[in-house]
Amino acid sequence: MTLTKLQKKFAEGIALGMKQGQAARYAGYSEKSADTQAYNNMKNVEILAFADELIEAQKSMLKRRFSGLASIAVDKTIDILQDVDASPQARLNAAKMILDYAGMEEPKQLNVTADVNQSNPFEGLTTDELRKLIDDG
Repeated sequence: MTLTKLQKKFAEGIALGMKQGQAARYAGYSEKSADTQAYNNMKNVEILAFADELIEAQKSMLKRRFSGLASIAVDKTIDILQDVDASPQARLNAAKMILDYAGMEEPKQLNVTADVNQSNPFEGLTTDELRKLIDDG
């Protein structure tokens, strides 16, 4: 099935992040039927697939547009990390960003609880008996 101009425009609205009713009005559906048309369009797999294609195209375009800036951002982050005049918080944030970018994870905090039952071999000895043991050492 080929999508109509209204359906394509609706998918475009969805890809732009509009709510369903907004996308229907953006597409040109009448105010009276917009919400119903939006509901029906959201059940149409071809419209949803077209919206997904538009979203992927937007992501791809943004990725190409900003790919050159990524290396500049990493360089600036390294500069902040190495800047002795930068605040400790800024340097810590820069270090975290670099580690995140490199795929490193923060250490996980472990909580360990245990019941330890151990008998004391010196329990019941007097102070004099303990001193004698130490002296005989």
